[in-house]
Amino acid sequence: MKLIIYGIIIGIAKVIPGISGSLLAISFGIYEKTIHIITHFFDDFKNNLIYLFKLGIGIIIGIVLLSKIVLFFITNYYFYSMILFTGLIISSIIKQYKCITIKPLIIISTVIVLLLITKNSYIKLNANSNITYLICGFIEVISSLIPGISGTSLLLSFGIYNDILKLITNVFNIKFIINNYLKYIFFTIGIISSFIGCSLLVDYLYKKHKILFDNSILGLSIESIIIIISLINYQISFFNLLLGLFLFSFGVILGIML
Repeated sequence: MKLIIYGIIIGIAKVIPGISGSLLAISFGIYEKTIHIITHFFDDFKNNLIYLFKLGIGIIIGIVLLSKIVLFFITNYYFYSMILFTGLIISSIIKQYKCITIKPLIIISTVIVLLLITKNSYIKLNANSNITYLICGFIEVISSLIPGISGTSLLLSFGIYNDILKLITNVFNIKFIINNYLKYIFFTIGIISSFIGCSLLVDYLYKKHKILFDNSILGLSIESIIIIISLINYQISFFNLLLGLFLFSFGVILGIML
């Protein structure tokens, strides 16, 4: 049951801009085991299948059934939601920092990410192109397996986030699926075609270059905080500041407890 709950939380995180589902998986202590199971699936087929089934069911519940709720809060209480999510990420960064052995690499990886990814340098994707949804499938897998990368933040910056969210929230809408079946097909192809290769790459990096990989993850985590802050456009008042500080602190404490 605990694995399903973890999956639900990770699933919810996948529809929240700035939050990395795999970063939460690290916080829950299931990331390395999950990557190992994916890349060595047939070593213990029965138990691995049960493990991935429970985690997968939770993730699907979090994404499909709760995405509309998350969308409601992001739409109506965006500032407060982002502040809470920032606290959650900070708690993960605190945990990661304690495990890092070569701390100067954190600065290097963060600077590199900031040079490659800035608010004004994102490419805008065409929502009417099927190739766009193929690319989004790649982004979904990469962000799912590499901690610190928020796929939803990237999709939001690419201008395609709302379109992907519509695909998810209308997954049981037959009429919508028929009208957009090519988008679903290309999105699925993108996910399947990149899943195994990306899993093997992450497993290799985790085993052979763990120190560099951990530092890079932390750099990406810091970058995700910067993305969230850059996306917030809200008039600050004393009340908002006070409530924001409370939500931020609550997010940090909740993350540490989890």
